Amino acid sequence: MKKVMVILAMMVALHAAQAQQRGGRGTMERDPEARAKARVERLDEALKLTPQQKDSIHNWVLAQTKTQQNTFKDAGQNRENIRSQMQQIHQQTDSKIVSILDETQKAKYAEMQKQQKNRRPAGGVRGKSRRGDGQEVK
Repeated sequence: MKKVMVILAMMVALHAAQAQQRGGRGTMERDPEARAKARVERLDEALKLTPQQKDSIHNWVLAQTKTQQNTFKDAGQNRENIRSQMQQIHQQTDSKIVSILDETQKAKYAEMQKQQKNRRPAGGVRGKSRRGDGQEVK
């Protein structure tokens, strides 16, 4: 359970970092249906989902993306509030996805999450230069 929370926190952090790199635009402004479809396609490619799994995951991810949009609208600039709510949303969706996967798919999904976690820098780099020199941007 603790690992799931850490993974979800990392997913939220990655999502926020990507949105920040795009100037806060992109994923959250994109149509929830398009976001859900894209995520299901990525999962299908990696996990070889059945049509029933695709439908279920699409419905859960679509609900998640709509909830995320509302959360961002309602939370304003309170980052802690957003982060907390996003963790809950991701955890719920993730547990639903895992619940319908077979054992082989679960192992692959766990590996995907592990790889995603390993791609992120530890401790965060907010406020650091993108030049790679480690100096803080003022």
